[in-house]
Parts: sequence; structure tokens; C-alpha cells
Amino acid sequence: MSNSIQSDNRHDYDEDILPHLISSYFDDLIDETDSEWAELQSRLKSDKSARSYYAECAVMQAQVAWCFSNELEAQSKVLLPPRKQKFFVYCLVGVPALVVLSVAFLFTLSFESADTSQAVAQVADMVKVTWEKDASHWKRNQQFKAGDQVQLKQGYLELEMTSGARVIVEGPASLEILEEGNLRLYAGRLFAKVPPQAEGFTVITPSAKTIDLGTEFGVYVNDAKTTDVHVMQGLVDSELLNDSGEVLKSKRLVKNKAAQFRKGATKIQEVPYRTEEFVKTLDYDKAVQASSPMVQLKFDEIRNGLVPNQVGDQFHARVSQAENLSGQEINRFLKFKPAGSEVNSRSASDLFLSIESIGKLFSGDFTFELWVRPDAIKHATLFRLYPRPDIDSHYGSVLELMDCSADNQNCFRFLLRNSDLNNVEVKAEIFSQHQYQTDRWYHLVSVRASNRILLYVNGVLLAESPCNVRSNEELGLIIGRHLPPGDNISDRSFLGDMDELLIYRRALSETEIRSHYNLYQTAP
Repeated sequence: MSNSIQSDNRHDYDEDILPHLISSYFDDLIDETDSEWAELQSRLKSDKSARSYYAECAVMQAQVAWCFSNELEAQSKVLLPPRKQKFFVYCLVGVPALVVLSVAFLFTLSFESADTSQAVAQVADMVKVTWEKDASHWKRNQQFKAGDQVQLKQGYLELEMTSGARVIVEGPASLEILEEGNLRLYAGRLFAKVPPQAEGFTVITPSAKTIDLGTEFGVYVNDAKTTDVHVMQGLVDSELLNDSGEVLKSKRLVKNKAAQFRKGATKIQEVPYRTEEFVKTLDYDKAVQASSPMVQLKFDEIRNGLVPNQVGDQFHARVSQAENLSGQEINRFLKFKPAGSEVNSRSASDLFLSIESIGKLFSGDFTFELWVRPDAIKHATLFRLYPRPDIDSHYGSVLELMDCSADNQNCFRFLLRNSDLNNVEVKAEIFSQHQYQTDRWYHLVSVRASNRILLYVNGVLLAESPCNVRSNEELGLIIGRHLPPGDNISDRSFLGDMDELLIYRRALSETEIRSHYNLYQTAP
């Protein structure tokens, strides 16, 4: 799997409409009553490169007008045939009028905000960003000055402060850039990584002020304006503020500690430290590694009949057929093809993978994460956990696709069960209620968290249920079908593509699951 190729579910969130806005202005198609006029004003006020581009357009337009008028007598009018209003086509009576108008427009903007203050931050990166209505649309490498506002509706925005501090903001979020590259977070979630030279970087919220002492920390402000501060590395000094911004209490937080600051409260409350609630990188592979998987099968290669585990020397998956890698050279994935030429609900594939033992996974929390693209609507098993060594037993826990004949048609099913408690089967089962389609990638995550099981599809929690299933049995894993070929229910084989299968010995947080979905880009 590679994080550099396009996804069939990805949109172009970052197309620049500045040329269209300037064209509309010169063609008199917008005025102060139009939303595009306000957007042009905002861009030119906040972006020096946009103002430079506007000036170039003004000069080009003046040159076009001069080409039409330089052979006429002074004081005469320029007459041209009627034409549609388009950019750079108008013929003007004189160049000075256009130049004066353009300079006056720029002067008005620059007088307000252009170069009266220096840039204190810039956009380093963004992923799947959309902005709140009427908010400024920031671009990569665009600079911020003190007073600029960021209204992020969804996605991830990485800021690089001139001090050297780097901040990742997860939408929805609202913040303001302050003097010296500090931040005021009104709502939302951010993570800050601060090098020694940027010590003193500060984040102010409605209820707290956090001053960095050379560290990594996260800040979250909820709808009630309560602030949570979590320290991953180093130290921070955090202060509880009243409505007037006065300091009521202060507390120094150290590594792996967290505290909560409530509006109207008189004391600071310690809370459980949750590093997994913050996105710390916009690189998919680094994000996955930070979540500490025990198994990562990328399907980029098969060596000696094995798909290697990328994160350890054990738990490699043995594959029944080695010729089924598909996709592009930089992003391979596993193709489960039917044995015959037709693909339908009765088709079956002989391909499957197996890991002989993954230990006593059911004794604690765990997470399975994978990407699939079905080729057929059929009852198919994506993976099955079974008590070793009986791989041929029908018993086991599964993540499956359901077909049209099921009560929950065309959905995803997560079934967790064991039968070692006084020989009585104990199980928990949930259905996504989400009808899957063929020829489309799905990000599936099944989680055992404490006494609940949860099922996420494309970063969204779609089903959960109480679960009391625990087992100390050693388990094996089969991937791509319920049982090996030759069994009477072997038609539960999966048909389609599979990529990036991961197993964790803990429950992933919703923030981690959502970020993995958003940062991953699969093959078209």
C-alpha cells in the first residue's frame, strides 16, 4: 500500500478559484453585494501572493487596452464591435483610468492589512479539508499574520509557526492566530510539537492557558468550552481562567499526564491521559505505526509463499496462491478471483491466507482493521478466528459480508463467540445496517473494547453491542474464506480486493480510526 496515489473516494478539496474571482471583478460581474466579492477581499487581505497575482492581472489588462488605443489620436474614443464580457477583452478609453482603479483597489486592501504585520505561521499541509461557510479558504504554503481566523469544518490542517512549533488541527475547529505565533483555540482539537527554540509557545482557550516548556501536547475544547490538556512529552504550565481571562489556578503537567479546565470551576481536575485522542502526523504509515499494531499485512509482496508481517518477526500469513497480487507497482493488493470465469453470488475462490497462531487474543481488548473492495454481493467471510488447531471446525468468530438472503441484507457482520464456558456458546453479534456495493473500497474496523464490540465503516461507528465473550484459548486466523477449500460451505469465500490488514492488541480510539481512514489513499 502506498500513500501517494489517488483514491476513488477522494475529492479535490483544494482547487484555487482566485483567477475566477479576479476575472469576475474586472468584468464587472461582481460587486459589494456578492459573496464572491467578499471572498476576493478576504483572499487579497490575507495572502500577499494573491495581491501580487492581482497586480500582474491589472498590468496585463492595461497592456491589452494600450494595444487597442496607442494608434488613435488623443481624446478620441476607442470603438470596437460588440462582444461578450470576458476577462482581458474589454477595450478601455484610456490606460490611466484602469491603472488608477487597480491601484486604488489594492491601496484600500493594503491600507487595512496587507503588510502592517509580519507572517507568524503558514500552512504546511492539509488533508481532506473543507471550510465553514463564509470562512477564509487557506491554501498550502499560505502565510498567516496575527489576527487571522481559521474555521475548519472537517479534515486536518498542519500549521508551521515561524518559531518552529508545528501544530495539527482536526476539524471541526475554530482558532485565531495570535502575536508571536501563539494560538487561541475556541473549539476543536489540536496537537502541538514544540522544539527547544520555540519554548514558550502558548495555546489559549475559553477556560485555560497552556504554556509550553519544550514538549508535545494536545488540547481539546468541547462545546461547553471545557478544556482538556494532555502532555505526551516534556512539561507544560496550564492555568485555569475565569470569564475575564484572569488566572484562578495553575498546574504543571508532566509526561503522560492530563488535566481538565472547566468554565466557572475553581479547581483543576486530573483526568485519564489519552494520547490516542490526538492526530500527531498526516503521514498514513507513521500514524499506523504510532497505533502499535501487532500485525500489518500490506500485500505489496509475497516471499516464499508468505505475506510478511511488516512490524515483527512472527505472524506472517501463509498464502495459498502467490500469483494474485494486483494493482499498481507502488500499491499492490490481494485479488481474490473466482475459480471460474463468472463473478456472482455462487462463485468461489480457492485463494486464502492463514496465520497458524496469533496467541490468546480474546483474553483482552483487540482491533481488526482492513480495506476491502467486493466484486460480488454474496455471503463471504473476510476473516475467521478459530481455536487451534481445529482450522476445519465451523466454530469461530468472523467479520463477514452478508448477501441478499440474510435478514440484514448486503451489510457487514461482526460476530464474536466462544464455547469454552461450560460448553455453552457465548456470543455477541452486530450488523452495520449499511448496504455495501461492488467495485468500491470500504474501510472496516471491528473492535473489542472492555465489555463492548463495535463496528466502524469508513471511519464512522455504525454498530455496537454489549459483549461478555472472553477466552484464554490460543487462536488461529484464516483470511478470505470461512474454511479451507473442499468444505461444504467453502462458497463463503470472498471475491474482490483486500489491502492493508492490521491487528492490534488493544481497542483503537475513534480518533485513530477516523484518521487512518482519512489519511489512507487506496488504489482506484
